[in-house]
Amino acid sequence: MKSIIGSAEGCNVPPEWEPHKCVWIAWPLSEHVCGESLSDFYTTLLVTLSQFVHTKVVVLNEAAKKMIQKLAAEKCSKPENVDPVIMEYDNIWIRDYGPIFGRMATGKTCVIDFTFNAYGYPDEWIVSDAFHRTVAKMYGVPLVPVSLTAEGGAWENNGKNTVILTESVFFHRNPAKKREDIEHEFVRSALAKEVIWLKRGVPEDFHSMDGKVLGKYFTARATGGHTDEFVRFVAEDTVLLSEVPKEEAEEGPLQALAAEILNDAYDRLSKVKLPSGSLLKILKVPVPDLLTFSCKSGDGVFDSLAKMKFKNCAPLEKTSIAAPVLLAASYLNYLVTNGVVIAQKYWRPGRSERLKQKDEKVRQILCAVFPGRTVVQLDAGVVNMGGGGIHCITMQEPML
Repeated sequence: MKSIIGSAEGCNVPPEWEPHKCVWIAWPLSEHVCGESLSDFYTTLLVTLSQFVHTKVVVLNEAAKKMIQKLAAEKCSKPENVDPVIMEYDNIWIRDYGPIFGRMATGKTCVIDFTFNAYGYPDEWIVSDAFHRTVAKMYGVPLVPVSLTAEGGAWENNGKNTVILTESVFFHRNPAKKREDIEHEFVRSALAKEVIWLKRGVPEDFHSMDGKVLGKYFTARATGGHTDEFVRFVAEDTVLLSEVPKEEAEEGPLQALAAEILNDAYDRLSKVKLPSGSLLKILKVPVPDLLTFSCKSGDGVFDSLAKMKFKNCAPLEKTSIAAPVLLAASYLNYLVTNGVVIAQKYWRPGRSERLKQKDEKVRQILCAVFPGRTVVQLDAGVVNMGGGGIHCITMQEPML
């Protein structure tokens, strides 16, 4: 960690556990895998969210707006909490391109102006980079420019001037910048005074253009190492960190690789001293069992992979029967909002009893670290198929 003095100008972003004015989601425009309905999951998510917090649902047109209004009236216990908003967008991952709200030193609300480049994939999602600027204009609030390419899920914030970044993401998105350049931008914009660097993210989030993980599995348009997959602040001095125990690390090479990455993260985090002088507290959370799926031509995931040139393997052929893909399964890709934690669960009939036990253990951990909030676990496998989770498809707007 490097400690530096920040600028009085810029924007302080509250931690996620502080009160929210609303939560943003973007309604699905396509499916990841044929026969696996994102819209059905989003209906469940919207019903759950709107019980606790005002929910803005981004849609493309008036017909979609009326569909959301009808859905809310029929299925939501608090339909007044559902607010469909017509905007231009091109994907569901609103955590990464959506508005990151904060407060300037003057007390004025602002929006952080990172550049979004669709994780370095060259062919899609060009609309998304303008989304947060459009919201700022709608609200009449200033943008705080940050001369970095980054995403909302790529940095973890404790609300007290400390952030966690991964080298694998920030050096990939900003190849012309050195570590001190990246730190300087966080400091200059008042987003941080303390920067904690971790090496990289977990295998199911390895960048998809790198090719097959360990020569066996593709990843689904993955980010290359977002923090919200494996490490999360739950208080200004405490993080949850994913863990692969020794016995699971011995089950196969992919589990061993995950254990190596997470052990390195633990070693780095365990040496962090906070401005108070105390060490950072680390609470370990299990990882789900290794979960995979197959996709074929016509599936959104396959068709996206088929456009890529991989570093370590031949391109996918459109005629390929199927491609094996790692499910982006994570217990830490949850959302904290008003009165509730919306988290993920993975057990289904036919899956291991161990996985059911992990689901319950994580529920107990989240109840303990977020007392007074209801913990709701949803099966978000259909979202995970696209490379993200519940945190990735939501963006909180803090009560400023």
